[in-house]
Order: sequence, then structure tokens, then C-alpha cells
Amino acid sequence: MSNEKNEIDKIVTPHHYTQYTIEPIQVILDWNLPYCVSAAIKYLSRYQFKDGKQDLKKAIDYLKFELLRLAKIDRLISQLETLQTHTYQYHYNTVMKDWKPVLNINDAFYYLWSSRENDLSRVENIQSAIQDIELELARMETTP
Repeated sequence: MSNEKNEIDKIVTPHHYTQYTIEPIQVILDWNLPYCVSAAIKYLSRYQFKDGKQDLKKAIDYLKFELLRLAKIDRLISQLETLQTHTYQYHYNTVMKDWKPVLNINDAFYYLWSSRENDLSRVENIQSAIQDIELELARMETTP
């Protein structure tokens, strides 16, 4: 039975998501992010503990999907969405203090956090996050 419980624990709380006091799922739910940005947050939070460059590339892919989604949203609908208000339990600074990402990934998280409410600036913020993740990928490829 204890072997079975260990296997279940690995699925529910895998090692690469429990490195922090604040788990990525808590931030995703609190920030009320769209699916693709949520997926990018997941990959960015775990890349150092799981699949490295592959996770960063997946984060970029999901952010590009989000850009496509945003391109299709009617301007009126996006303006209505900005009227919604939400109180966040996990402020950006609290999460970054807990997760301690490297500089480029920290910057990417900032752009993603900044994009959580305003569809009008989301595209630019997500594009900036992609650039920062690509910088980190380039750094990782030149560092043994």
C-alpha cells in the first residue's frame, strides 16, 4: 500500500512543482490566467528541475499560441474583460522571492504577470516574455 501511495504522491505533487513554498498551480489559479499562459507558467517554474531547454521551448510555444488567441479576440470583448476586477493572493514580488528565477526568466514572469488583466497590452507583454525566455535558452546553450 505504501508503494501505491508514493506513486500517487508523485502524480499529485511531483518533485519539480514542490521546490517552492508557492506551487505554480496556486499562482495560476490566483492570477486567473488563460490556459496557454498558465501552461507557460508551469513550464517556466519547473525548467530548472525537470526538462531544462525543452521546458523553455514549450513555454515559448504556449505563449505563441496565446498570441494567436489574442489576435482573434474582438476588441470590444477584450475591453469588457479589462473591466473585471480580481484580488490576487500572490503578488508578483512574493512569488519571485519564493521561486528565485534567473534574471531572464524573472523578467519573463514579470511580463506574464503584467499581462494578466489588460488584453490591450497582453500581446506586447507576451512577446517580451518570449524574448526573455529565448535569451535564457541562448545562455544555457553557451554554458556547459
